[in-house]
Amino acid sequence: MDPITPVAAGRTALLAYFYRLADIEARYEPILRAFGAAAANDASLVGAAAAITRRRVGPFEARLAGTDVPVRLLDPIVELLGAGAIGALSRMSILRAAAPECYGRERVNAALADVAHRALFGPLPGVNVHPRPSGVRPPALRYSPQATAIFERARDLDAQAAQPGKRTLRAMLGVANHLIADSGYRGLRINDVVTAAKVSRGSFYTYFENIDDFVCVMGLRAIQQLSEVVRERPDMPVRVTLRPWLRRYAEVHVTTGPLVNVWIEAIEGPLRDERAAVIDWGRRRMATMLRARALGDVDIDAVILVAIIEEFGSKTSTKAGLDAALLLIERGFLGPEPSTVDGTPRR
Repeated sequence: MDPITPVAAGRTALLAYFYRLADIEARYEPILRAFGAAAANDASLVGAAAAITRRRVGPFEARLAGTDVPVRLLDPIVELLGAGAIGALSRMSILRAAAPECYGRERVNAALADVAHRALFGPLPGVNVHPRPSGVRPPALRYSPQATAIFERARDLDAQAAQPGKRTLRAMLGVANHLIADSGYRGLRINDVVTAAKVSRGSFYTYFENIDDFVCVMGLRAIQQLSEVVRERPDMPVRVTLRPWLRRYAEVHVTTGPLVNVWIEAIEGPLRDERAAVIDWGRRRMATMLRARALGDVDIDAVILVAIIEEFGSKTSTKAGLDAALLLIERGFLGPEPSTVDGTPRR
């Protein structure tokens, strides 16, 4: 890499980096998707991937000059940017298949370069802050009637489980997320469910047709649970509101995130096309928050922000990690905080 500096040449160096990263992601996409699904039930793969990510931090920072990011936050911000960018590229490819005219690689790579440069150096007009593109706005990708019916069924199962006398249902719902995340979409058996939940096979068939039905419903249920937290994003995205929301997201992601990731990467059959709608739903929620600030390519930045937040939620929460995520979001996506009439920042 050329030196990453606060001037336009530094942003150009990041753009070249993301073009190469996108080439690698596209070339090895099937392997990366398989790895993501396999890593959900193999801790050694997760550890190996984390070690590779950490080793990438040092060489990247060696090319960095002039950043004012606090030293204690630099490592976690660079690590979060790197892993989040790969996650964003993966999700962009799914969206590109559904709306190719809206998620072109040139537009995506430019947005990644701007976000990363802003995170490292702050918003700099003419360098990493550009007018919003005037091209085609991404369409809202809607769920199919089949997926909508499954979401409603998942809500109904949760409502039933809250009633007295539904111990067996509560038990099966209680073990679903970790069982599917640990076993993958093709590795789970009915015996695994009834053994973990300590229920009979008859109880299983009271609520589910077969193991594929169970996995499908529980996958969309996990997406629904995580979506509830995304829906609670702060209307005024400043540090005092973002901090508790990120904590809440991390808490829910611990149990639902691995299953959601397995679902997105490994789901097959008719619901495979729903992946784009799942990602787009999160994009639209984040975009409404970003439009409060006149900064960046809102529609593409929103997908990147979703990937960054997902990556944050996948790690053990630490104060440094939370502070790094907050600073990255503030500088990379939100820009200067809106001010009151007298010019005092809103905190």
